[in-house]
Amino acid sequence: MQDALWSAFKHIGGFQGRSKLSTWVISIVRNTALQRLRDRKPTESLDEGAGEGDGEFRPRQVRAWQDDSERSYSGSEMRQLVERGILGLPAKYRVVVMLRDIEQLSTDEVAQQLGLSVPALKARLLRGRLMLREALAPHFTNRAGGAAV
Repeated sequence: MQDALWSAFKHIGGFQGRSKLSTWVISIVRNTALQRLRDRKPTESLDEGAGEGDGEFRPRQVRAWQDDSERSYSGSEMRQLVERGILGLPAKYRVVVMLRDIEQLSTDEVAQQLGLSVPALKARLLRGRLMLREALAPHFTNRAGGAAV
C-alpha cells in the first residue's frame, strides 16, 4: 500500500483530471498489487523434511522440460526469420504491422498516430500480413506435402 501511495504521490503531476482522483489512485494501487503478484516467486517451506535424517535430496528449482536448447534455438531462428520478413516489407506496411502486431497497439491508436482512417489502416494491415505470410511461406511449409507445419 505504501509503495502504491508513494507512486501516486510521485506521479501526481501526471494526473490529467479525466477521472476522479480516487479512481486514479485506485488504479495505481491495483496495478502495483498486480505487479507484486507477478514478481512473486513460488516459495517452498524450508521446514518440510527438515527432521528427516535419511539424506533424501530434493532439488528446490527444477528447469521445465520444455526449456531445452533445441527449442530455444528454434525459437530464436524463427524470430530472426520473422524480423527479416517484416524488415523486407514496404515501409507503409511495415510500420502498420510493427505497431499493430508487434507493439500490440489498438487499431484506433495506430490509425490516429499514422493519420489514417480505420478502414485504410485495416486494409494496409491485411496487405502487410499477406505479404509477410508470402515471404515466410517457404520457411514454414512441409516440403513433402506442401502443407503448413
